Amino acid sequence: MSKATKIIILVVICDVFVWSIVGLLWHENMNQSLQLKSKKIEVEYGEQISLDPAFYLKKSVDKDVIKRTKVTYESDLEEGKKYDRIGRYTVKLSYEDEIAKVKVTVRDTKRPQFNKVSAFETFTDVDIEWSQYIKAEDLSKTEEGKAWGNTVAKGGVARAFCGGLWCSPGGWPW
Repeated sequence: MSKATKIIILVVICDVFVWSIVGLLWHENMNQSLQLKSKKIEVEYGEQISLDPAFYLKKSVDKDVIKRTKVTYESDLEEGKKYDRIGRYTVKLSYEDEIAKVKVTVRDTKRPQFNKVSAFETFTDVDIEWSQYIKAEDLSKTEEGKAWGNTVAKGGVARAFCGGLWCSPGGWPW
């Protein structure tokens, strides 16, 4: 056998091997009934983690598969609430002998809502009890000392450090 014939045989064997692997991977992916939209999902704190399979599966998944898919996860509900604590959860979707997992992260991304305070006057270097004037509504626990505890007088106007922003009476935050 000549050198050229050996090279041609080697190329054909490699070609058959590569196409066999590609075909096997394609066949394996095409036979998956549980095709996920995403392997990671974020949920806003205060919302329930969905138990509806259609929420996690692509629209192209057969409706019968969606109906027969079971969704489970280990919940960690807030005390007295119908939603989970902030954290990471693994949602399992089961259909016949196939299992798919989705990592769900519950995060609090919404800022607290502060009430509007009408303008008032105060003297410089006077400690103000801000909790009497400022009320915050948030699903996460807000504590007076952490949300608006640092009171500072600047230019004759009393301001407080409100959760990362300087707040001033009459114009929250600025």
